[in-house]
Amino acid sequence: MSLLVLLGALIPLAARADETPVPAEQLPAPAKEFVKTHFPSQKVALVMYDKGWVKSVYETTLSDGTEIDFSEKGEWLEIEMKGRKGMPASVLPEPIQKFLQEKHKEAKIEEAAKKRYGYKIELYGEVEIRFDKEGKFLGYDD
Repeated sequence: MSLLVLLGALIPLAARADETPVPAEQLPAPAKEFVKTHFPSQKVALVMYDKGWVKSVYETTLSDGTEIDFSEKGEWLEIEMKGRKGMPASVLPEPIQKFLQEKHKEAKIEEAAKKRYGYKIELYGEVEIRFDKEGKFLGYDD
């Protein structure tokens, strides 16, 4: 039993062992273009390349503290804003932008993540909204 507990404690550490800093220039071109387009006033402050067993990710931090995870191909996977300024809705598909404008006009987006089913959006105030891959509203989570 204690061996299982020890293994359970070591596995997360082993999973983080392949995380290394890399120069911003090593970000895939689509990731660089994404930052330039949607966060034009920010610079890439730090990039950690997390070589995972299943997939590898570029964990990117911008100069304002915003964190963006990119795939090896440069596609954004997850965005987490720091502060309360909210992320630009332009990073999301048009149907999601329209839904947020109509239903949550004053709300600011704190986090966005691409999931198997589509998108998970978290607004400041802990409201989570799920959308399918085409941007169709699926529901709210608490």
